[in-house]
Amino acid sequence: MIHQSFTSLALLIATFLVASFFAYIYSIKRQNYLLLWTAAWLVFGVHYISPAITQSAVSSVLEGALTHWLFGLSALLFFLGAQIYAQRKSWKWHALVAAVVLGIWAAANAANLFSLSAIIPASLLFVAVAAIFWQESRRQETLADRLLGLSFGSWGVLWLALHYLKGTPELQGSNLNVVATAPCAFVAMLMVMALYEEEKRRIERNMLALSNLNL
Repeated sequence: MIHQSFTSLALLIATFLVASFFAYIYSIKRQNYLLLWTAAWLVFGVHYISPAITQSAVSSVLEGALTHWLFGLSALLFFLGAQIYAQRKSWKWHALVAAVVLGIWAAANAANLFSLSAIIPASLLFVAVAAIFWQESRRQETLADRLLGLSFGSWGVLWLALHYLKGTPELQGSNLNVVATAPCAFVAMLMVMALYEEEKRRIERNMLALSNLNL
């Protein structure tokens, strides 16, 4: 369908623009969490390529499995980025193992070897990202982190809900794309807000350090 293709193309362009923005910010600030967020947006945007080109929704079980794996992979990248943003030790090896497990899980779904969809653990990973931002908001008392926690949590819960409602006609095709990606816009905007607050905290720390030196 042309409408489906246009919607997917628009979402693809929008997601890649967000990734480009964070790539630009990374080139200036050189913070590792920005690089991971850039990669996360790129990976998330990749799954729109096939619908945008083929002018149809996901047309095969294999494409569906790949979409679920990319969704989970983007969640892992967001998770690692959130850990570094919150100045925690990043679980790099755990994330690598999880990425492999999600890939095998999605492949098993495609081969009808395992009925439980890989979208479920992938969605729960977004809830895990939400938990990190929520805890960081309590530690730093920042509004942006709290809202990011709510947005990531909504993202994960929404995809879980849509997974169980996938048979509903009004939630198929381009309508499903728009509904499923609604939290993305909030996450992207709030990430910019979080960057501003983090930069403000960094300046305050530097000023405090200078004042201590003067004393």
